[in-house]
Amino acid sequence: MARLAQLGLTIDDLDLGGIDAESDYRLDSYFVTTPYVKHALTGRRTQFLGRKGSGKSALFRQIPRLARDRDPRIVVVSITPDQYSWSSLKKYREQGLMPEHAHTNAWKFTLIVEVTAALLAVDEAWRGEAQNAITVLRKFLVDNFGQVNPGLLKSASSILKGMNSFNLSAFGFGIGVDRDQPQMMLTPAVISQLVDLLESVVRQRDVVVALDRLDDSWDGSEESKSLLIGLLKASKDLNDRLGGRGGQPGLRVDVFLRSDIYDEL
Repeated sequence: MARLAQLGLTIDDLDLGGIDAESDYRLDSYFVTTPYVKHALTGRRTQFLGRKGSGKSALFRQIPRLARDRDPRIVVVSITPDQYSWSSLKKYREQGLMPEHAHTNAWKFTLIVEVTAALLAVDEAWRGEAQNAITVLRKFLVDNFGQVNPGLLKSASSILKGMNSFNLSAFGFGIGVDRDQPQMMLTPAVISQLVDLLESVVRQRDVVVALDRLDDSWDGSEESKSLLIGLLKASKDLNDRLGGRGGQPGLRVDVFLRSDIYDEL
């Protein structure tokens, strides 16, 4: 191997890339695909823990490209909550529920909205139950957000108003959702309806959701802990219910989190 001096170069002439994955524009050219990468795409692993600088964000950034290489039909939803979305989710409460249970509901609703918006944006000839489900989901988003792609902040903020303020006409009648019941009962009922609808859609089109930069607004408070515990529970619930099995399409939610924060939870 030639020495730098022989090539007429110095250390200053070398481009070693950005100091972190977010700013490294050449990451694609030297990213190494490890077994953990395959786990992120197949759902074999859904929690990726490591200390700062261990490569979590590098993998997070590569998931859209790697997913397309594996199967161009995979829909990838990359989520990095900013301080405003984080604040909205953290403030969410339901009377009669422990904070982490309320935060689990808030995350489930928010993730469902994000996944639905991504699926509505793809060109797909939906068939059978998926065709009816996607129509109902589209109406729900338009009725409540005025558009089919509300964005993370709007979907996270909307749940603060409470499910009683939502337009549920998209569901029709006879679905078992009673507006007069307490919030702690109404919210799971609405989420259950959305999950039922989403299930038939993700059985036709694979979806990978990836969440990173969850430590940006981490302050170690009980509210922050409750919010992240809620996310981990919501992700597990959605993976258990909607994950692909036996080679069939499904939904996978991958969470990238610092190991020291996970240990505190």
